[in-house]
Amino acid sequence: MLASITSLMTGLSDIAVAAGLDKTADVAAVAASVADLAKAAKSTEPDPAKYVPIEQVTAMQGDLKSLRDSIQSDKAEELVSAAIEAGKLAPALKDWGLELARTDLKQFEAFTANAPSLTGAQLGSQKKAEDGAGDLSDADLEVMSQLGLSRDDMIAARTEDAA
Repeated sequence: MLASITSLMTGLSDIAVAAGLDKTADVAAVAASVADLAKAAKSTEPDPAKYVPIEQVTAMQGDLKSLRDSIQSDKAEELVSAAIEAGKLAPALKDWGLELARTDLKQFEAFTANAPSLTGAQLGSQKKAEDGAGDLSDADLEVMSQLGLSRDDMIAARTEDAA
């Protein structure tokens, strides 16, 4: 009998330590502590300071992805426009450049860094002059300067050719 009582006392002291009490705690204190722990474990309401509902996390992840996509798309637009302006990308390749910049920004940057600058003749009439020449391309402006034509004469000549 003495061995059984010693075994129970040893088991009680192990339970007391596991419940966060001193190993010399009496049976009533151990029982109260275990009841409190069981009650806390059964609580279905999570502590809002420690946990967030999964629906809110999922919604936040969706918003973050949307924001990242928007920023990446805007950055791709800026980089492609800058590459076209610098003559590193032909205007006809704008859609391709946008797709590449959106999917692999580093690869697009490497492409434009290694691409030669296109000249006005290579760009053809797609690149308009920036000095207010309107419908005249770089090639048209070059012809104007070589022939000594005015802007109005060049536009009139192009209009006659189109008719």
